Amino acid sequence: MVLLPPLQPDSLTRGGSQLQTAVFFGLLGKRGIIDEQDRSLLVLLGRRVIEALWNSGIAIIAFLQGLGDWLTPPMLALTFLGRAEFYLLVMPLIYWCVDYRLGLRLAVVLLVGASLNDALKIACHAPRPLWLAPHLKALATEVSFGLPSGHAQHALSVWGLLANSLRRRWAWAAVLMLSFLIGLSRVYLAVHFPSDVLAGWLVGALWLWLFLRGERRLGKWIQQRSLGQGILLGCLLSLASLGLVGLSLLSLGDWQLPDDWLANALAVGQSPAPLRPVDGVNAAGALLGFVAGVAWLKQRGGFASHRSYWQRLACALVGLLGSGGLWYGTGVLLPTDAAPLSFALYYWRAVCVGLWIAVGAPLLFIRLGWVERKDWS
Repeated sequence: MVLLPPLQPDSLTRGGSQLQTAVFFGLLGKRGIIDEQDRSLLVLLGRRVIEALWNSGIAIIAFLQGLGDWLTPPMLALTFLGRAEFYLLVMPLIYWCVDYRLGLRLAVVLLVGASLNDALKIACHAPRPLWLAPHLKALATEVSFGLPSGHAQHALSVWGLLANSLRRRWAWAAVLMLSFLIGLSRVYLAVHFPSDVLAGWLVGALWLWLFLRGERRLGKWIQQRSLGQGILLGCLLSLASLGLVGLSLLSLGDWQLPDDWLANALAVGQSPAPLRPVDGVNAAGALLGFVAGVAWLKQRGGFASHRSYWQRLACALVGLLGSGGLWYGTGVLLPTDAAPLSFALYYWRAVCVGLWIAVGAPLLFIRLGWVERKDWS
């Protein structure tokens, strides 16, 4: 059974408490909204709720893993469908070969959502199941915090945007089923508690709803902007994403990863690095590159894919070869420490990949005659 460590009296008033729920109720008491006795009771209740969620989650994971190892291959395949790397394959293909508008929308939902998820993970700083229960099978490796699940969030927001674009009931049914299976795979692989997955679905649904509510008005406004204003918008979105992650880090104060979490993770071959927000930095960089690249290409006339399948296939192969070469080719040269220079290098690598996807590859395709110019105004 998982039991939370004793809560120090002053931990209610400083950033970095392990229990955001306890901090919330503690602050209510400090501000006079509830009295001291009620505050203590609510803190205790919050601790008990979190302990119950973690313990029940561990029991569910153990049950699922006890069904047999035959589930591992399909669960690994399902979890790949929720990885950011998979979406970074799908999004450029749609942008280059199907519909640039849909590709642009997917990019915004994915990249802003990735930064949001990284910020929320750091702010909540909740453990992964294996950090508390090393007796579970370690079937996948994750180094970040667990709450909320990024796979669950992206499955609902990214695939949900595709379903909304298709405007078919069967598409939404498929998205809901796929989202459920991806979430189930994360629980089976012992990288998330069920509560992490539920939170991921909630964040994904909320982010998709907000995007759909505002995209039409924002899209019309963006269409009227100049090249400089478009690039400035990309910079502001990128800086806002970085700022969100930075504020989450600052909210931790002097919090450190508990020794028992680290020891349990190391015991099953995991190496947690949850305070190293590489995903958020990469997403912010790619967002700048992509938005700025689209703004520049719009001034050059835009493009539209040909109907020929071989030309679309050629665009897909050459485009992915270029983005993969930029990402993985330079990745072997990048440092792995947490120094500011390392994060700057990761950021600018992501900017370059975003520029390649948005404008570099399309200009090459135009030159080779694989796509045709089309006015985007």
